[in-house]
Amino acid sequence: MDENQFAGATPPQHDSGEDVKKDFKGLLGSVRKFLSELLEIRTNTDAVATKESITADIPFKGHTSWILICSIFIASIGLNANSTAVVIGAMLISPLMGPILGMGMSLAINDIDTLRRSLKNFTVMVVLSVITAFLFFYLFPLRDESSELLARTKPDIRDVLIAFFGGLALVIARAKKGTIASVIFGVAIATALMPPLCTVGFGLAIGKPWYAAGAMYLFIINTIFIGLATFLVIKFLRFPMVRYANSQRRRFIARVASITGILVMIPAGFTFYQVFQESLFTKQAQEFLRETIEVYQFNGAGRYVDNLTKLEYNDGEAPLIELVCMGDELIPENVVNTWRTQKSQYSRLKDAELHIIQGGKDDSQEKFNYVSELYEKNKAELLNKDEQIRLLEEEVSNLTRNVGKQIPFREVSAEAKANYENITGLGFSYQLRTDFNKLDTIPVFEVQWKKAVANSQKEADTKKILTWLKLRLQDSTLVIKEVD
Repeated sequence: MDENQFAGATPPQHDSGEDVKKDFKGLLGSVRKFLSELLEIRTNTDAVATKESITADIPFKGHTSWILICSIFIASIGLNANSTAVVIGAMLISPLMGPILGMGMSLAINDIDTLRRSLKNFTVMVVLSVITAFLFFYLFPLRDESSELLARTKPDIRDVLIAFFGGLALVIARAKKGTIASVIFGVAIATALMPPLCTVGFGLAIGKPWYAAGAMYLFIINTIFIGLATFLVIKFLRFPMVRYANSQRRRFIARVASITGILVMIPAGFTFYQVFQESLFTKQAQEFLRETIEVYQFNGAGRYVDNLTKLEYNDGEAPLIELVCMGDELIPENVVNTWRTQKSQYSRLKDAELHIIQGGKDDSQEKFNYVSELYEKNKAELLNKDEQIRLLEEEVSNLTRNVGKQIPFREVSAEAKANYENITGLGFSYQLRTDFNKLDTIPVFEVQWKKAVANSQKEADTKKILTWLKLRLQDSTLVIKEVD
């Protein structure tokens, strides 16, 4: 066979490589097309309707102001009662989100008039909310520091992420043709704008401004990052910029909007960095505690009180890790020094001060202060438990008393029939009686006599039966009634 013919029977190797490349490119194209269809949001965006709906939610007067006042009252009551469900209900009816979206959108499209209206209405909303919450907590007699309230006094990295991604979800839902209402409700719950403002009023009402400062910080974080998310989405969707007839005014407005946007993003970035650093410190501190004090074995009456552990980041100053141990047993100094060495192995704990408050004979005042602090922190929970214990004790007492009064009715009725031939029937029941000062449970026997028995005989037999029953059942409160 000809050599050339034989060689031509085998396909060239470069053709096979070209086919693989074509298949790979086809696969990449398919994946790209799938992801584009999956994640593309520009094609289904209604810029005009979105702008109109956001602008319509900015004004704050009439019905909207009363809705805000009512939602603040509901949220304050829910926080005071430690009821998450009530707080969620208040967040659903709150109109606070409108001006925040208005600020983010106006910065993105250079609409200075909308920005001015959004800032004015937002300021009025915040002031009215704080005043309403302050009046509620100032005038309401029950002002316990519930866990729902305390949770809004110190933000962390999760609050930043919730606000940012909640803002993204909200403005994307608003931009879609046919707004997704469930998303709007969900974001209203997740971003939690109402509870921090209520906590600001609570802190001012009880004279603890640091509560108010922490809650306002959380509210500002939520506001900034919701507005930032709105700004980024509007820019990504390429909403048309507001045009001004005067070119000089248009350039001026564009510069003002750009500078304002940058000024908003700078504190947002700084806040994110600061809260992120504090979260990393807290995480390493908790890991350090798990490897040291939480595994330490006390030989005597010592105990680590984890509820009173303090982890303070103290930005700009030395962080603090403070531990509290109760009892007379002291942790040896060499153990504490070992813990300090272990602490230095954590990158974010090197400069932290480790302070251990221990028991002993000379620290009664200090121990008293910490026990008082622990009690105050858990007072609401303790009150609930005390109430439950009281109710259970009353129930047990009633059950015990009733069990003690149970009588062997079958045997007693047989003995009565054998001893008193004039009886034709016998009944028994417990009767509640009160003299309006106290309530008693009285055991009552009902006796049915033969019709031919004289009244004098009935009276004599009744006295005998009563005396017998009191001795038989050891109960001096027994009563006998005659029935027809």
